[in-house]
Amino acid sequence: MPQISDLSAAFIKAALADRVRLEFDYPTGKVAVRVAFIQQYQSLSGETPPDHPSYLRASNKFGRQFRLYLSLDGPQRHFVETALRVTLTSVAIQHGHRSYNYRFTPRSANPQLFWDLVALGFRLGDN
Repeated sequence: MPQISDLSAAFIKAALADRVRLEFDYPTGKVAVRVAFIQQYQSLSGETPPDHPSYLRASNKFGRQFRLYLSLDGPQRHFVETALRVTLTSVAIQHGHRSYNYRFTPRSANPQLFWDLVALGFRLGDN
């Protein structure tokens, strides 16, 4: 995460409260990937990730996939993008209006942003 003050971190946490969903997919049969994820998650959060198939799941993907869904309007999105120095992608652009996480827009698959949010106190699932 970019170096931010405690005050900025508090603003980011307040701006994203009840507006974040974190998910992680790993390739089926790649137990080492799952174990590494759990270790990193525990290291940053002090907690074991919830073993919920909607948030932490094996899939037919070739690699790891970190997904962050955000429910932000224009000004909130601009604030978050500026504060975290990231660019977020609209779910509607990627999936049309049939996205299973339609209430969350924009989204990101940035692993560093995922871990930064975990370090700020966000957890797998809906926050």
